[in-house]
Amino acid sequence: MRHTRTTVALFTAFAVMGALTACGADGGDGAGGGGDATPAEAGGTEEALRAAVRANVDAINGGRADAVHDLLSERCRARTTVEEVGFGLELIRELYGNLTLEEVTVRDMDGNTAVVEGKTGIEALDRAEEEGGGGRWVHEKGEWRNDECDDTDTAGTDGDTVGEGDAGRADTDLPLGEPHTWADKVALTITDVSGIPADRIGEYDHVPEGQAPFTVTLTITNGSGDPVDLEDFHLSVRGITTGGSADSVYLDGSEFLEGRLAAGQTREHEEHFSFDTDKYGHDIVIEGNRLSDLVNPDSPTWIAALDR
Repeated sequence: MRHTRTTVALFTAFAVMGALTACGADGGDGAGGGGDATPAEAGGTEEALRAAVRANVDAINGGRADAVHDLLSERCRARTTVEEVGFGLELIRELYGNLTLEEVTVRDMDGNTAVVEGKTGIEALDRAEEEGGGGRWVHEKGEWRNDECDDTDTAGTDGDTVGEGDAGRADTDLPLGEPHTWADKVALTITDVSGIPADRIGEYDHVPEGQAPFTVTLTITNGSGDPVDLEDFHLSVRGITTGGSADSVYLDGSEFLEGRLAAGQTREHEEHFSFDTDKYGHDIVIEGNRLSDLVNPDSPTWIAALDR
């Protein structure tokens, strides 16, 4: 199987900005028609591009994974599934809510390709957009399509096979306890995964019926020379046997990962989840993401097994 690495890459600032371009601009209502605009070299028009990206942002804000997937280029559709796009939309909604554009620029347009740049007022996205230089759109089979997807994904390799035990592992998966260190010398380690006993679940805590609650323990070490924002880190958990995605669980007394971690300091933290082990099995993959790393996502994954 492919983990959420592909999905995160699809929704870098490039892709989000490309999707949002038409929110702050005038244009036609259709997703493909060119109206009265003059096409560049018999390709797509800017008016049609703006209509397509407007349709895309409407689909993103509406959580319509099938529509977002349909608006991807042919090569990007081949690299991801509707399910993965749906996970990406959930991540966007959780992190940012509905997205709008404050500034829009379309450049390097030749009728067959274009670059879209924009600002949302969301610091992490705007910084990534400025560093990356915009998102690519292509004109295919009479329609403008979002062409921002991960060129380094290894879908179709042996590590993507769905199965039991090691069959669900990828070559890049880490064992529990092994750290991943980013280029800025900030390290993340998933140190433990353990079930939550019934007596730990309080009267007002909610765990979806039939799901097994568990705790993921992580450690963040700041080896850089600057403080890091702890809210920059995000975990997701998915099954590696027959799929499935874990739900976040809040327990009374749980702490949020917030504030800053000073240079040279280490922070241990617990995140709580629940997973339908009867339906999806006990083997899971835990992925760590940094919101400030959206342009070139480096998202480590750890393999674990829930209590049987």
